Amino acid sequence: MFLKLNAFAIIWAIVVAILILLPGKDLPGTGGLANIDKIAHAIVFAVLTILVIVGFKKQFTFPVIKKYSIISSISVILLYSVILESIQLFVPDRQFDKFDMIANTMGISFGLILFVFIYRI
Repeated sequence: MFLKLNAFAIIWAIVVAILILLPGKDLPGTGGLANIDKIAHAIVFAVLTILVIVGFKKQFTFPVIKKYSIISSISVILLYSVILESIQLFVPDRQFDKFDMIANTMGISFGLILFVFIYRI
């Protein structure tokens, strides 16, 4: 049941990993918009945050994760973000970027705010 209720989050996490771990030469140009990369990081991590929180809240397999779904989600996604950025050290034409980490964290924060706004109304 855990995997079924978190399927969208897992699929999105795979998509995020593929996009973040593309070799630098395979990335599309930004057309002169230098910060579009950071905005993209924030958006994909905001979406991931919402999907993970919803999946963690709906599942019953792990009661502790359900009870602490927001803290668990943020912890897992922050760790995932650090791992992805660290793996970039081994990808051609990519490197660990602290500004990407900041954008990821801002996306996680925005996703949390959106979740609270959407599900508390």
